[in-house]
Amino acid sequence: MKRKVLVIDDEEELVESVRKVLKKRGYHVESAFDGRKGLEKLAETDPDVVLVDLRMPVMDGMDVLRSIGKTDPKPPVIVMTAYATVQTAVTAVKEGAFDYISKPFSNDQLELVIRRALDHSGLVEENQLLKAQARAQKAFAGIIGVSSPIKRLLEELQKVAGSEANVFIYGETGTGKEVVARALHQASSRREHPFVPLDCAALPENLLETELFGHEKGAFTGAVQSKMGLMEHASGGTLFLDEVAELALGLQSKLLRAVQEKTIRRVGSTSERKVDVRIFSASNKDLENAVAKGAFREDLFYRLQVIALKLPPLRERTGDIPLLAMHFFDELKSRAAHPIDNISSAAMMVFESYSWPGNVRELRNTIERALALTDSRQIAVLDLPASMLAQVEQGNGGETPLGEFQKEKQEVIIHFERDYLERTLKESQGNVAEAARRSGMERPVFHRLMRKHGIEASAYRRT
Repeated sequence: MKRKVLVIDDEEELVESVRKVLKKRGYHVESAFDGRKGLEKLAETDPDVVLVDLRMPVMDGMDVLRSIGKTDPKPPVIVMTAYATVQTAVTAVKEGAFDYISKPFSNDQLELVIRRALDHSGLVEENQLLKAQARAQKAFAGIIGVSSPIKRLLEELQKVAGSEANVFIYGETGTGKEVVARALHQASSRREHPFVPLDCAALPENLLETELFGHEKGAFTGAVQSKMGLMEHASGGTLFLDEVAELALGLQSKLLRAVQEKTIRRVGSTSERKVDVRIFSASNKDLENAVAKGAFREDLFYRLQVIALKLPPLRERTGDIPLLAMHFFDELKSRAAHPIDNISSAAMMVFESYSWPGNVRELRNTIERALALTDSRQIAVLDLPASMLAQVEQGNGGETPLGEFQKEKQEVIIHFERDYLERTLKESQGNVAEAARRSGMERPVFHRLMRKHGIEASAYRRT
């Protein structure tokens, strides 16, 4: 692709000469004969480099330079002047010029300065890309996992981060919809502005309207002063509407207008207020089904779901459970009443066998509960909820008979238990109390497992 050069100079002969030279050397050249028309051409053509004369009627080169400095992206600007002095050079660079070239200049001098400007621009773009990638990696560091569904999600988030489009996040309860929304905000260009969450299921319709749009003093009984709504507060940043499917139809209409017009009207006001907000929405319900039933406006649905993200449930994230369990353990262990070193292998096996209907949130709560209840230096099986242990023991919560998979899994568990007991007894030289302590089990439980597998402690004692 040919690189584009915009030449702005009131000397038509010079412009034509530069055009011919650069065309022969493979550049596409646009031109303008005064500063104002040059800025119009800039907006129309998006050049890679701008050559601008310092002294021109209507609008001089310095004014053009300052105007280009306010654009995004900013192409490198080379100032041309027949009045080159140290002072003009310093002033031009201070105003944002990449370089300057003195008239008259040779064809080689012209191409050299353009090549340098293009090389510099490429380095700047590469640096900006690397910074954006680093920001995204940092922002998404809290999304933990190595499973295929999580890898796909992270790839999607990387693509979406640079967009301004509204995003809809689907996922079961506890899958981390707000965590993903916050991470996406932090990776976006709006990260320096507020991230404002609102639980649409937490408030009745009348209170939700004032929470979202704000109200004026005297708008209703108790409105003793004006209040800014969350949509206004989020202006410049991101508004996160959790459980958006719970919005009443009347409020959906008002939200639709706000999203379309980028304006809001406070309750009790007749004036419109501009808002600049990106909206992330979330639900654990099938919103398309709600649209089909007339419970959710179709036009609002398409406004909110420009991009759709689906969060995988924890039961589908093979390999992620140990990582998440240890992450929450490390995060929460300082709150325990006494030092706790780790999660036992047996407890981790239970975690990996459980179906996690409450997803990541349930896993975190389970770790927090176990840390509060355990009397040993590790989280053991007996520190886990009885309902969880019962479901794991029964396969799928007793809902289906054990199939071949469940039978094979039971055999694996039996082998694991036996190998674990034998190894622990060997390490403790047949001392049952020490072996129980190491495994994080109560001594009677350890004895019961020994009896189950026909293991005698005496076989491991040194004579």
